[in-house]
Amino acid sequence: MMNKKNFVNSVWKKYDSYLNNDISDDFFKKNISERVNYIIKLQAMLSLFLVMLSCVGMVYAGNYIYEEIIQKATQKNSIGAHVYKDDYEGMTLEDGRYYKKILTFEEYLSAKEKWGNIVEMTKEDFLNNFIVIIALERFEDSATYVSTVGADDKTLYIELKKYQENEAFDINNNVLSVKISNTLNRDEIEINRVIELKPNSRSYISLEKLPIDYSVEQAIDDNCFVVSGMDIISKDAEQLNDFIKKSENNENCFIRVVVNIDNKTLGKGLIIKDIEYRDGKYLICVDETKFKGIGQNYSGDKELQRFYNIGSKIMVGYKESNIPGEIYYTYELERIRDTNDPNTYDTVNICTFKK
Repeated sequence: MMNKKNFVNSVWKKYDSYLNNDISDDFFKKNISERVNYIIKLQAMLSLFLVMLSCVGMVYAGNYIYEEIIQKATQKNSIGAHVYKDDYEGMTLEDGRYYKKILTFEEYLSAKEKWGNIVEMTKEDFLNNFIVIIALERFEDSATYVSTVGADDKTLYIELKKYQENEAFDINNNVLSVKISNTLNRDEIEINRVIELKPNSRSYISLEKLPIDYSVEQAIDDNCFVVSGMDIISKDAEQLNDFIKKSENNENCFIRVVVNIDNKTLGKGLIIKDIEYRDGKYLICVDETKFKGIGQNYSGDKELQRFYNIGSKIMVGYKESNIPGEIYYTYELERIRDTNDPNTYDTVNICTFKK
């Protein structure tokens, strides 16, 4: 049997013969080509691995997720009072919410006196951590908690989520406080909207992308349910009733209602209402970015002109007009109650029109 050394020498001898005599027998043709292919494949695999490794490195270098979230939800001074404008002093407004970073123990003591039962911190805790306090005043932010805290190179991201119906929570809690590692401290903070509340449809352009001069004629062409004054002027006068029937049959569905107002007392423009029935609930967004109310001033903040709510059912009422034989129908969305009192109703107007 040929030993290892003789075998290696014979291989190299045959290889030298191949190079010097321009002979390419079957042995070398087969094995050299396979070796080249193997090397090419190996190089490709190594290149792919290095690319993947570099990408993973970039992801972890630029984005950080804070897994251990320590937080508390409370009411102002723990007595159930709503948040008032004076309480926003020294806070930053972002996406309809007020927040403040607490970086020192002295600031923390003042915040604790002001807000009440916020997350517990010691003086030593502030060596490696800080606190963000978020004041909530909108209905769509009720029953929420901080679900994720993360950051990239420039921005700290705080994501809010809704408690599920089977989870214990206090609907009146309107102040959130969360303890965060200093490694995530950034100059900018973005608090993500609770996306569960936002109605969505693939059949319509999103409200954010509609032009500011969006017209009644465009709304009709877009197959919206359009009411101008007290008259239905859309193509399908039964569109709203059909939507209600589908929802009552527990069929997920969507409708966009556009109300055209030109009134010396109320104002002028379009109020657009996206309503989606999804999994047993009505989600509604009332968009007033194309409506100018009398004395209305939002300081150019379009986000403050969109209001989100959750409803349990659509109620239809009617009343007779001062004009004999004329009847007005009113459609309202009953919001999910914040109280167990069956006599308490809180509604969002959808539209009113005459028969």
